[in-house]
Amino acid sequence: MEEYVTVSAKIPKSLRAKMRKLGIRPSAAFRKAINETMMQENAKVLKKEFASVKKIVAKIPLDEIVKSIREDRER
Repeated sequence: MEEYVTVSAKIPKSLRAKMRKLGIRPSAAFRKAINETMMQENAKVLKKEFASVKKIVAKIPLDEIVKSIREDRER
C-alpha cells in the first residue's frame, strides 16, 4: 500500500466558498492538478531525451535498423 503525506495550500475564502457551492472537494482537485502537472513535466523530459536519442539514431543507416528488427522478430 502506498504511503501518503500531507500537503497544504492556502486559497482565498471566496474560492473555497465557490468550491463548496459546486461540491468540489479541494483534496481531489489538488490531486488532479498535481497529476496533470506531473504528466506535462514528464512529457517535457521525454521530449528532451527523445531529441538526444534521435540524433544518435539518425546516424544509423536505415537498412541496419531494418535488419536488426528482422533478426529480433526471428528469435
